[in-house]
Amino acid sequence: MRYSVLFLAVFLCFQSAYAKDNLANIRKQISQQNQSVKQAAEEKKKIAQKLEQAQEELEKQQSAVRQINLRYSAVKSEHTRLKAKSRKLEKKHAELVKTIKAANRYLVSSGEYDMLEAVIMSDSAKDAAAMSQIVGEVNQKLFKSVQELKKTSEEIKENAAELEAKKKKMERAVEEKRSALSEYKKKKQTTDKLYQSAVKDEKVRREYLARLLKREKQLQAQLSKIKKDFAKSAPVSFKGLSSEFGRQRGKLIWPVHGHVIEKFGVKTVEGFKGVILKKGIKIVPSSNSVKAVYDGVVIHRDNAWGLGNFLIVAHPSGFYSLYANMDGISVSKNEKVKTGQNLGTIDVDHETNTPYLYFEIRIHDKAVDPLEWLASS
Repeated sequence: MRYSVLFLAVFLCFQSAYAKDNLANIRKQISQQNQSVKQAAEEKKKIAQKLEQAQEELEKQQSAVRQINLRYSAVKSEHTRLKAKSRKLEKKHAELVKTIKAANRYLVSSGEYDMLEAVIMSDSAKDAAAMSQIVGEVNQKLFKSVQELKKTSEEIKENAAELEAKKKKMERAVEEKRSALSEYKKKKQTTDKLYQSAVKDEKVRREYLARLLKREKQLQAQLSKIKKDFAKSAPVSFKGLSSEFGRQRGKLIWPVHGHVIEKFGVKTVEGFKGVILKKGIKIVPSSNSVKAVYDGVVIHRDNAWGLGNFLIVAHPSGFYSLYANMDGISVSKNEKVKTGQNLGTIDVDHETNTPYLYFEIRIHDKAVDPLEWLASS
């Protein structure tokens, strides 16, 4: 019973070193992710406001384009009407001039019309004078009409020219408005894409937060189960095994051939305020076989987040060794193992991740530096 209680204390110590560290890490990530979600929501809100402004600006530009198109249509209609009126008056003007020429022998000189009274031969001078007077009066009226028609025609041409200029000006304005409208549409589309991206980003962050919360709950449940299982564990028997572990300081064989990439002790991490206490070492293996560093009993084997496949070997006098991040475990729980016996494997041919063995030595509930216990290589 003494060993069972001792083991439970040590295992809970391992659990405190790893599972609680994992929980603390997850809770820290949850806190950071909560802040990240808030920031994403704020960013989405800001972009939504920009999107609303872009929509308002676009609607204003669309309204302006509609108004200018209406004005442009009115100018074109007026332009067409005046051109038609001008052509009609010019035709009437030409017919009238032709009639005057035929009836009164008008001569056209340099574009100007000069009245020439007809000489009418008559037997009676009195009748000739009367006819001459009548013709003169008629010619004066006709000439006056011609001049008025000419003036009207010139005014129409001037109006038409003015309307033509106004039409071109309106065409430029319409083109400018359409170009501006196109730019506002692009701006709105860009803002809309930003908004959709912000919505997606917030969704991803919330989903990740949900996974973290779920993982936290799973770890809590796993810890509770482990505590219950180990409370029911039978005492560990070391019969037939060496009990000299305490004298092996600096003499233990290495659990795997390789080189150390992370040492025991306090470590600072870039971007993290504070320090992290590493309770073991990481060894990059040159061979894939993991061996027991000394005689002992396998008291636990499992798979856990942050540890991967791992096992704990109990040694006499309250010593424990832990082997984690293994690809395969070849020993069973409660199995006795000898120094150098194969415990499992690590795949040294990983392409995406650097393989490593995480290794710890503990004396009761205290983690010690494994490099002080392993033999010098």
